[in-house]
Amino acid sequence: MTPLCAGYTSLPHGELATREHQVTVSGPLRSNPTRQQRRNKGFARDDFPIDYDRQQVTCPQGQVSQGWHGSCPTS
Repeated sequence: MTPLCAGYTSLPHGELATREHQVTVSGPLRSNPTRQQRRNKGFARDDFPIDYDRQQVTCPQGQVSQGWHGSCPTS
């Protein structure tokens, strides 16, 4: 079957689809072209697990955020 559309997913749209329509959207996220990633220094976006139910993000060193404002961690 040929997909009807193609592109990148986004955190806000995925979270909205789950919350409002009880569906899971999966697909590639846009690349993370930060200076740290290009130089292979520091942490990348994928190093931070996101818990949408608790609205928390955990850093690679184990620190957990206190939550976020808005519907997703990028708000």
